[in-house]
Amino acid sequence: MKNQGLTQQDVAGVTGITQSAISMFIRGKRGLSGDAALKIQNYLLTSPSAPVADNPAEAV
Repeated sequence: MKNQGLTQQDVAGVTGITQSAISMFIRGKRGLSGDAALKIQNYLLTSPSAPVADNPAEAV
């Protein structure tokens, strides 16, 4: 997200996942469901400001 200039709030607003949940995912305090991972990945890979990563896992 940082490399793409996106904030947790940006991702939360588009994906419907709370900013708090995204913060917890990043800090390893909460597991990431398949549905949430897919929503975040789809947003990061289709965001106009988001370059396509070689490894989508690195995009978060």
